[in-house]
Amino acid sequence: MWEYVIGGATIFGFIVTAGAWINGRLTRKAMAELIRSEGKITRDLIRSEGEITRELIKELSAQHRTMVEILKRMDAKLDILIERSK
Repeated sequence: MWEYVIGGATIFGFIVTAGAWINGRLTRKAMAELIRSEGKITRDLIRSEGEITRELIKELSAQHRTMVEILKRMDAKLDILIERSK
């Protein structure tokens, strides 16, 4: 009778071990693929954010140059007003 119990436990242990081993391999493969795909998505996102940032910097630089020109004209007009008020 004990032979059946020990034999059944051995077979059950083998099945559980084989299942855990297969599950571990499949999980590792799935996780590796997930990490690769997320890495690619992250690189693409960082690249697109970099492009957007460069475009914003160009736009802000152009606006800054425009503002500097406006301020120069305002300074010139203020100098004229100061000269006239003397």
